[in-house]
Amino acid sequence: MAFEFKKGTGREDVLLITRPDGSSETLVCPKQGIIPHEMVHYAVESVLNRNGFLAKVVQGEVPGYTMSPSDEAESVERLVEAMQADGWSGWTTDPAAILDMYAVSCDARASKPLPLHVGEIAEIRDFILTLTAQWSEVAPGQSLKLPGW
Repeated sequence: MAFEFKKGTGREDVLLITRPDGSSETLVCPKQGIIPHEMVHYAVESVLNRNGFLAKVVQGEVPGYTMSPSDEAESVERLVEAMQADGWSGWTTDPAAILDMYAVSCDARASKPLPLHVGEIAEIRDFILTLTAQWSEVAPGQSLKLPGW
């Protein structure tokens, strides 16, 4: 299994997910001023070893807005959103404040928050900053290949 993020020359990047059985999915990733949304998923799901959107695609689900419901995947999505908000603010939000923002987001969307602590938020951010540095070195038209789980 592998994740290959290709940097686009326009408004979109692309993620190619190759599953262990050789099948694959290609996802369009609209540019958002930080690393792609799906790369934030990669960081969160990798650090926490949780099943979110990417794990569901790896397991064979076709990506889309009507994927099978999963409490864990919904909770992961809320955390990805909170981490993205941190990114749009320059990756400087206090980890405790990120946890608070995550709890508010979960409450607003009736998602049960994952039991997390500030150290895990800091670890996710550190991994995101590593991915950000790697992604910034990728030229348009080139790819960043990340290992699967």
